[in-house]
Amino acid sequence: MTGVLNLIDDLIARRRGRLAGALLLAGSATFWASWALMPMPGTNDPRFILEAVAAARTAVLASCILQLVSAAVWVAGLVLMPGPEQATGRLAWWLGAAMLAAGMTASAADAIYHLIAYELTHPDVTPAMALAVMTRIQGPDLLLLLPGVGAFFLGLLLLAVAGVRTGLLPRRGPWLMAAAVPIGAARIALPGIAAPRVAGLMALACLIAPAAWMGWRLTRGHGERDAWLWRAKSERR
Repeated sequence: MTGVLNLIDDLIARRRGRLAGALLLAGSATFWASWALMPMPGTNDPRFILEAVAAARTAVLASCILQLVSAAVWVAGLVLMPGPEQATGRLAWWLGAAMLAAGMTASAADAIYHLIAYELTHPDVTPAMALAVMTRIQGPDLLLLLPGVGAFFLGLLLLAVAGVRTGLLPRRGPWLMAAAVPIGAARIALPGIAAPRVAGLMALACLIAPAAWMGWRLTRGHGERDAWLWRAKSERR
């Protein structure tokens, strides 16, 4: 048994970056897919939510499961992700990973909120009671998630900055996140032109794209023995 554990430990130690990258990629994919399965991402109208969830209960349940899986997988990837040994980008790296891990706690809690909406649309639940509970969840109770949501966005930004500083991301990488702003604005300002659902999912894809990109680079071996730091240095010369 000890030999097996030592073998596993040695495998993780030698392939830590690749494993972390695969987990970040899986976490990004399942996170986006969980929101793609929701009837209308980004709305907090309790009556509309109950009607939409009632019409797509199976998809909503699958979304809850995927969102919980994404939180667990993403945090595991952040824990295993090897940080830079040199000072360049190291602070942003650790702060970004810590903030993003904290943000995943809010994502997991949000999945439970969605699960509550799923259960409230069960035929045995009266519409009046369901609406009263959903109004609380989408009103005062929603404020409980705001610190975690803020940590999520800040973590994504800091991790993207760290990726650029260490050479794991090209300098244009963080601009993918900036693209989410006009897309989100179009979703609100031009509802007749920009389909709200499509615009919301596009904005979300832009936000998580740098983290997924870093995950892909790590799976290619760029995180082993700070290979990206040496590459970044040679490119600056």
